Amino acid sequence: MRSTPRLALAVVLAGLLPASADAAQGQWSSPTTITAGGSSPLSGIAETFITSDGRSLVVTSDGSTPLVAVGNAGGAFSAPTPVGSPAADLAQVDGAVGPDGSFAVAWVSGGVAHVALAPPGGTLGAPVDLPGTNATAVAVTIGPDNRPTVAFRTKDAPSGFSTLSTATAPPDSTAFAEPLALDTTRSVVDSMDVAAIAGGTVGVVYRKQAPSGFQTYAAVYQAGALNYETPQLVSSTGNGDMGEQIVAGADGSFTVAWGNSGFGPAYAVRGAGAGAFGAALPLNPAGGDAAPSVDLAATPAGGAAAAWAGGGAIRAATSPPGGTFGTPLALAGYADDIVSTPAVTVAPDKTLTVVVNHPADGSVVTTDAGGATQVIGAGAAGTPSPVAVASSATRTVAAWRNAGGGISVATRSPVVTPAPTKPNTVPGTVDKTGPKITRIAKVKRVLFHETPTVVRLKVRCSEACRV
Repeated sequence: MRSTPRLALAVVLAGLLPASADAAQGQWSSPTTITAGGSSPLSGIAETFITSDGRSLVVTSDGSTPLVAVGNAGGAFSAPTPVGSPAADLAQVDGAVGPDGSFAVAWVSGGVAHVALAPPGGTLGAPVDLPGTNATAVAVTIGPDNRPTVAFRTKDAPSGFSTLSTATAPPDSTAFAEPLALDTTRSVVDSMDVAAIAGGTVGVVYRKQAPSGFQTYAAVYQAGALNYETPQLVSSTGNGDMGEQIVAGADGSFTVAWGNSGFGPAYAVRGAGAGAFGAALPLNPAGGDAAPSVDLAATPAGGAAAAWAGGGAIRAATSPPGGTFGTPLALAGYADDIVSTPAVTVAPDKTLTVVVNHPADGSVVTTDAGGATQVIGAGAAGTPSPVAVASSATRTVAAWRNAGGGISVATRSPVVTPAPTKPNTVPGTVDKTGPKITRIAKVKRVLFHETPTVVRLKVRCSEACRV
């Protein structure tokens, strides 16, 4: 399925993927079920994180309560722990980790944005309610100086118009300052993401409805300023943008990316110290992708990695801090009409890993650029299943919506017990491959009469079977 020779892969990704990457990463574990399926779409969405103190995290929900499951490098996970109180109107859940091992979970319920913070090595504390009413969406990040920032949207019920705001707390604290509004125009806004750099500078990306359709905007708050800078229109397509994401570079830059089913995925960069984002650029200059969404992740080198699916290919590209993306790499092809939005991560050893779900058979497939491709699990056939992935120096963790509608997770590391492999099967699905049957005894002569005759054969099956 790989469309580019192995030798070319490392060239395309500019030094990623040492020859020993496959061996250093270890083996994938068998899938572990974190949650059972629920009626809410939220119960089939998860995020994965790995803290600097060695904890694997899966952040999800059961449709009414945020949940956090904690695992180790061996792939063992605890039962998920509820965060906050159950609510019938749970609207969104998001998570983030800090460089010191802290992590945060934010969510919306009861028209209020909530956030809970766990200190390094600790558990989540009591939820904090952010000011404002009619909150409908939330995103959270923890900056390189361990300051948590929450972005949230409130909506005016009569008009449907939205206001975006952010609130930031001191490092490892939930003493959030008064929220700052960044967009109060009379329009519909959604699909927001937030990132931060040291000192309290915050960047937010989102899409806003214009007469021609949804367009991507970004706004930056400079540390110490009274207000956000005027939001900037960063896309140039005019309509159809979706799936906006943002990462902060190690040099103080911001990179935003978004998908567009008509024009393909694109991105824009605001360099360190710059007063605005540069012009929008296509992630694939060759075109032909038409990807409606993209995944964007920070890299250990301080740059960004992007992955998307379009035009029959799953592609990835990387950029240095504050720089442009290199030529995209076609990791694999797909024959289905659709696939899930790929999830991408880059480990400290420069291994780039992409996870994607193929709805045709439900398979969840992981691919290392320049390395191995493996089926690690399955979702329900016939519908895309959301996927997530994260990596560290000790492991890679992938999560997805399983065939039952809940969340499953698999871990790759040198210390996991490798998953048993069965040819021609997808983990979590029915094995439709017929067993091998060997005849070991028979009757030498059979006489046929008008009355029924019973014929007996003695056989041996390669696995449990009926003949």
